[in-house]
Amino acid sequence: MAKEKTLEKSSKVKLHTRYKNAAGKVVPGTTTIIGSNLGWNKYILMNWIKKMMREGKDPDKIRDAAADVGTLAHALIEEHITETAPHLDVVPVERDLFSPAHMKLATNAFEAFLDWAKVWKIDFVSEEVLSEEKLVSEWYQYGGTIDFVAPMMGELTMIDFKSANGLYLDHQIQLAAYKNLEEEVNNRALPTHLLQLGKDEPTFHHHPFPDLSKEWEVFKRLREIHAFHLELKRG
Repeated sequence: MAKEKTLEKSSKVKLHTRYKNAAGKVVPGTTTIIGSNLGWNKYILMNWIKKMMREGKDPDKIRDAAADVGTLAHALIEEHITETAPHLDVVPVERDLFSPAHMKLATNAFEAFLDWAKVWKIDFVSEEVLSEEKLVSEWYQYGGTIDFVAPMMGELTMIDFKSANGLYLDHQIQLAAYKNLEEEVNNRALPTHLLQLGKDEPTFHHHPFPDLSKEWEVFKRLREIHAFHLELKRG
């Protein structure tokens, strides 16, 4: 029997998650490891900043606005998942705290998610559904939050949501790290997919990744570099 639903704290803002291992020690998150050590998109980012400045735009404001919209889109999706899955506590969104412009863009992404869920036959009421699953690898000492685990077309699947305009290699490396978390912690090798959601229009692109072995090798090296970097800073 499904438990009675309760309201969890609002997901109006996604605070930086702190991951701890079994000994209670803080370990770095997946996105921190990748963002601090990869640098493959550095020149793309630098060129974009130059372009924005030539157009008289503030790149920091544009970046922050895009991040806010992505956070809100994730929150709307999480609210829907937790409202629909009988065994999950509801995580509501405080809509009045967001601007109408951001709400419009995030709602487009949310509507795209709903369309995708129909096409790919997502079973929201399955007891196997998980939303924002936080896991820690004791072997590699890192953490990560998996957006969504649910039966898709009848098969339990791990899905990561992105509202970025493009699909980048660091997304795939992130997926590989999450896939390892599921395998190590939950002892299951789940099919891994990325769902790219449109913000200007409610459109979606579904990306399956049947083989992330090379991306996983990259992440393991990034984890090593991250540890060496901390040691070097300490002197």
